[in-house]
Amino acid sequence: MGGLFALVAAAGVIKSQRWPSFVVYVIALIISAEWLWYMWVIYHAGYFSTIPLGQIAISLAPGVAVIAVAGYSCYVAWRYVRR
Repeated sequence: MGGLFALVAAAGVIKSQRWPSFVVYVIALIISAEWLWYMWVIYHAGYFSTIPLGQIAISLAPGVAVIAVAGYSCYVAWRYVRR
């Protein structure tokens, strides 16, 4: 579903529209909310209490990277697309 939204946003950017930036914001919000929800579920299931701190950091690194890319995508949409 997110891929379809990304294609729609890309089509809007190609046509020099203003609305694709809002699609990017929605995609980033959905990705962030979903990751935070999974982290909340895993935390309450006790996963983090059974593994060492270094392994927790390694487990969280991919999700944090995805959230960082989503945030940067929002910045790019805000800075360059909405002109």
